[in-house]
Amino acid sequence: MPACTVGWQTKNVSSFYPNFHVLGMPKCGTSYLYRLIESHPLVQSAAKQKEYCFTASSAEKILPKVASLYSINGCIAGAGQLAQHQCLWPLLTFQPKYLIAVRDPAEYLWARYNYWTIDIDVDLNPPTHWATHKTYRSPELFHELVVAGDRVVIDTRIDMVHYAMPIVANWRIQTQNALDMVGEANLLVVDTTMSDPGITARLAAFLGLTNAFKLSPSTTINAGASFKDKGDARTASNKSIASRNGLYEVSAWRPMLDATRILITQREHHDCVKLAKRFSVLLRCSMRG
Repeated sequence: MPACTVGWQTKNVSSFYPNFHVLGMPKCGTSYLYRLIESHPLVQSAAKQKEYCFTASSAEKILPKVASLYSINGCIAGAGQLAQHQCLWPLLTFQPKYLIAVRDPAEYLWARYNYWTIDIDVDLNPPTHWATHKTYRSPELFHELVVAGDRVVIDTRIDMVHYAMPIVANWRIQTQNALDMVGEANLLVVDTTMSDPGITARLAAFLGLTNAFKLSPSTTINAGASFKDKGDARTASNKSIASRNGLYEVSAWRPMLDATRILITQREHHDCVKLAKRFSVLLRCSMRG
């Protein structure tokens, strides 16, 4: 547990500490999850930026909560961010709620491939690492990289060294670590990328809110299907069909090959089923869904 800043015991931590936290996983609908909860009339942003990964010493930059409102923060840094939060928990008058988003592992890897640059790209496009017009992508190249596995280094910057690295097993570990810290009642795992008509009702029940979210469930946030739609907090509902079907401009609007999807799905099936069962999440774990 990190050392707490001297003097926290004299502060009203509950007046600014976020009620709700979106922890991850990246490219799994975290922006949508954050914006959906933020759209509730009783919820405000905890910081000026969506992803504010604060520490015990920098938590004072969190915005003070308006009376009678809840606040949400979106530090997409994995469950490890919880270690920074722990020292303040004993000073709170409420138990924060934590949310983790997951998705079909094949769609996740395909989205990463199309959305971010990798080490074989000519233009790495720092600091955003978004794929650009200079980036080459194709379903065939993606398939070859998946088949190559640990024989080809893909990315050393964003925790994906090669495309044979376990996906869902890593999610299970991070989610279990979060669960061990906050408890069953304070952690919810969801797949916001699937058509789940009951997701807003489940979120409301978990967060202790009424089902009054203003954001439409069909809205796509920061989808990045086309180059012009990449960017923080971009609403791209007009491109929602393309992004939900796994089509991206950078790969000429062509879908992932069925052979690639089968390969990834078979590799991840065991852990996918275990994660879905353990955390009661609606998650596609097979070709048939």
